[in-house]
Amino acid sequence: DPAWEYRVLAGPAGTSEDYALAVIGTLLAGGKNSRLVTRLVEEEKLAHEGGVEIWNDARKYDGIFYVFVEGSQGADLRRIPEVMMEELDRLKRGKVPERELERARNILYASTIFSREHSYNLAVDIARSEVLGLPDYFATYVDKIRNVTPENIVSVSQDLFLPEQFTVAYAEGGTEPAAGLGRGRPAGQRAAD
Repeated sequence: DPAWEYRVLAGPAGTSEDYALAVIGTLLAGGKNSRLVTRLVEEEKLAHEGGVEIWNDARKYDGIFYVFVEGSQGADLRRIPEVMMEELDRLKRGKVPERELERARNILYASTIFSREHSYNLAVDIARSEVLGLPDYFATYVDKIRNVTPENIVSVSQDLFLPEQFTVAYAEGGTEPAAGLGRGRPAGQRAAD
């Protein structure tokens, strides 16, 4: 199936931006009732179930926030970037009800705790904390997620989710990126640079 992938340069691990992006990713693609899944899969039938993924790859220096959408055959794929930008714009305007935010925090909390029940995942988390140079990163992760506010989400969304900041890829018989989507910044260049 055809697929879109969007990447935007994000802040390093352990920053307030890192935790806000984890929550934003869950608001957008954390389950069947999340914003992008509802719009792309349920309402507009542009993507198939399981075809919308978001992850924040927090790193020691700059990280990368990814949005991946695998389109449905026969769908108007030009609508995928339009819908994505509409949902990101909603975040910029502060339209995150407390109940929805709490749901996202709970999903992150549960998935983090559940993943640590397996010794391999716990070892990876400990090793990653050391590599990041943040020994308390995973020990304090769920508390930091719990402290993300609607204001944090608005601030991070306004700083990062500008069309010209995204690097866009389209696979399988690709077309040009939809109007309004930029080609991204050179590697290592932040929006404030």
